[in-house]
This record gives sequence, structure tokens and C-alpha cells, in this order.
Amino acid sequence: MLVDANILLYAVDKSSSYHGKAQHWLLSVLNGEERSDFHGSR
Repeated sequence: MLVDANILLYAVDKSSSYHGKAQHWLLSVLNGEERSDFHGSR
């Protein structure tokens, strides 16, 4: 699974309206069985 860098930003930015969903999703991916990679904009 390829994770976009924006998800990381939303997951740590408590002022973001996406924070709760992004943090929950990221933690479930990191704690899951599937391998994940991170992708940032170039």
C-alpha cells in the first residue's frame, strides 16, 4: 500500500478538519499486517 504524505500531515495536524479520520486510518495501517510505503509530492 502506498501512503501519500498528506495523510501524515493531516494525522499530526490537530487543527485540520481531516485530523481524526487521517490519524485513525494511519494508525490502523501502521498496526496492520499489510506492508505500507510512503509517497510524497515531488
